[in-house]
Amino acid sequence: MADAETVKRLALALPQVVPKKHFHLEGFAIEGKGFATIEKDGTAAMLSLDPMTAQQLADEHPHAMSIIRRNERPIGVRIALNAVDEDVLAAALEKACRHAASRSR
Repeated sequence: MADAETVKRLALALPQVVPKKHFHLEGFAIEGKGFATIEKDGTAAMLSLDPMTAQQLADEHPHAMSIIRRNERPIGVRIALNAVDEDVLAAALEKACRHAASRSR
């Protein structure tokens, strides 16, 4: 089981990742591109991902992850932190970080 502090620790352990607010929410970015945000109450994290990876993660972890959509297009996942273990969260954060880095090139 993870929590907001786990998200912070894992995200900031990734190379070149810095804290970056997304509106009023605590978030993380690489090369100026945000990839993770912690919801205000700290119970969930939102990760920006390509549609295929978002769907794959949601399919593999339906108890913990759900698709975030914009205009019907998958843009990431929402992770219920109390339903995911640290290893799964770390892998998802790494995928989101790589996705954000690829968008900045």
